[in-house]
Amino acid sequence: MFKILFIDCEKDLYMKLKDQILNDYDFVELVFLSNYDELSRNKSYVDLIIFDKNVEWLSFGKLVEFFSDIPIIIFTNDNRLENALGYLKRGAIDYIVKSESGMEELKESIKKIIDGSIYDNLSYYKQMLFNDLLKLFPVGFIHVNSQCFIKFLKGNIFNQIGINTKKYLNESLKELAQKNEKLGKIYNTLCIYKKFFDNVECDGKMLLADFKVKKVANRQELYGFVFDDSDNIRIREEYRKLLNDKEALLRELNHRVKNNMQFIFSLINIYKRNVKSARTKEILNDIQNRIYPMLIVHEKLSVKGEKSLLRMDILINDLINMIYRAYSLKAGDVEIEVRVDKIEFSTGRALAIAMVVNELISNIFKYAFPPGFDGEKKIKISLRKRRGKGDYVMEIADSGVGIDDVKKLKSKSGMGMKLINMFVNDRLNGTMKVKGGKGLTYTIRIPKID
Repeated sequence: MFKILFIDCEKDLYMKLKDQILNDYDFVELVFLSNYDELSRNKSYVDLIIFDKNVEWLSFGKLVEFFSDIPIIIFTNDNRLENALGYLKRGAIDYIVKSESGMEELKESIKKIIDGSIYDNLSYYKQMLFNDLLKLFPVGFIHVNSQCFIKFLKGNIFNQIGINTKKYLNESLKELAQKNEKLGKIYNTLCIYKKFFDNVECDGKMLLADFKVKKVANRQELYGFVFDDSDNIRIREEYRKLLNDKEALLRELNHRVKNNMQFIFSLINIYKRNVKSARTKEILNDIQNRIYPMLIVHEKLSVKGEKSLLRMDILINDLINMIYRAYSLKAGDVEIEVRVDKIEFSTGRALAIAMVVNELISNIFKYAFPPGFDGEKKIKISLRKRRGKGDYVMEIADSGVGIDDVKKLKSKSGMGMKLINMFVNDRLNGTMKVKGGKGLTYTIRIPKID
């Protein structure tokens, strides 16, 4: 059975076509579809699709997703040449305009597909473009039937590597492969990869081929383009070398930034030892703590490179360990629970999140568990991607003394809260809510980036 889907708004055209096709082919099943549910029920064992691009419930792109290897004929009222060429480039095998002769053209097109002559199924302007493509550019087209006989072999690339296209037409590719080294390379590689092969060297050229197996009237036949990819390979190699050089430079830059921050960190340590004022020491500690996130991020980038995404579970755990050591006197009996998914963020977003985590965790160590607090001392940190939403939620909570009016907390003019608001609102384009009660809970929503 040869199954054809007719996707259109006009059922009378379907009925007319059905009468004509079934008179000639009793093994053809023609199915009319008018909505998405009908499409879902009929997506198995399809051989050909006739599609009016003007139907409102289905786009051509979605149709190709559903049926990636099935030939599609566009049958429409739109007679603009630029639109026809656009759909042919996107994978349609023919573009037929609904007119007085359109139904006959469609009928002939279907017959030729059923008979297995897909390359003959071309309207005049498509034939002209196809032949010019094969003549002018280093490309070739080959069609091998189910018995491995060459039914179509044409193209400038075959002439360039010394393959006589007319001589081998209707010959067995399998037998020719034993006599002709160049055809042998195509045949042998095709046998290994079945549907496609990549970069076969022949007469100093790197040939790239893309083959597809299509079922035509219950027969498996092979169609494919072959083209010279030598220039693209050379360009890709040069581009890869430039990228490697750039990566090396960026790693070196991040390494030096990390070292400079470490140097600043050490200078502050030296200065702290000679300072007697407790308030000054506290300010210097705050400065050091704000260097932690940048130090960790640049340390990881010095290994991975600037273009690399940063794993947030690793980054946040490393940051928490560093903050914990900095507040070791206050944090000795505080339990910290970290639940961060294996999420990857770009450098800018990762640094912004790290700065927010640093400020909030530092504030918890400073204020949530004052001397004499005899309750549970616990901090919870989580970062996850919301299922079905695509955005991210980060929660940081403590079991400390809390605060009566959380609205005043967000409006505080201190440096820490200013930094938190800046990173959440400006750098992450996110939102933050604070909930009081037993301790404080900060919920930060971070939108996805399209």
